[in-house]
Amino acid sequence: MPATVTLRVLQIEKGREVLAPNRVPTDGALDLRFQFTDASPHRVVVAATAKDMQQEAEVAQTVEVASATAPLGIRVRPVLVLLLVVLAGLAAGRLSKRRGLPLPWAARRVKINPKEAS
Repeated sequence: MPATVTLRVLQIEKGREVLAPNRVPTDGALDLRFQFTDASPHRVVVAATAKDMQQEAEVAQTVEVASATAPLGIRVRPVLVLLLVVLAGLAAGRLSKRRGLPLPWAARRVKINPKEAS
């Protein structure tokens, strides 16, 4: 039966409303899938009004949520790349100090004759 649906998703631990699409028209079936990064339970409240009727029906249910996080391999790669870049910079700095290579952008001291400065 075609209806208009109002959906509210409440996070129970913090007591705040996470999602509230208002008056979504449906053709009798509504399939929604959400991903939450916190693994806390949520309360889902659905209020539906049929197109032919004025009375609203409301259903509420508490849903346990599984955390949706990236796999460990994807989370570790950026950290490893950052560590490799830092280590390469430290090694380059150590090698340039050992060899005594002057850096092209290093400041050089220049002696200026006070008579020429004015």
